[in-house]
Amino acid sequence: MPARRIDAVRDVRVCRIDDMGRDRLWAPSSEAATAHGMKSSMSLPLVARGRGVGALNFYSRTSSGFSDYDIDTGLRFAVQAGIVFANALGVERFV
Repeated sequence: MPARRIDAVRDVRVCRIDDMGRDRLWAPSSEAATAHGMKSSMSLPLVARGRGVGALNFYSRTSSGFSDYDIDTGLRFAVQAGIVFANALGVERFV
């Protein structure tokens, strides 16, 4: 699991890296992404019953590739995706 996705799931929060070349918190993950031309990322939590159950990771080939609007739009999708994900696996698993 990519490092930022771990934070998004565990802390149930959005994780955005505007410049992966300067990220030191999760350097190995950022270095791997930059080796493939990625310069920024955002991880959105998938939530079921108030608990992080997964995340959606997005990458951009430009620095600061994700705006606040992108996050808001992505979270609208992530809310629905979290519900679908929990239903597919059985909600009782997340109680």
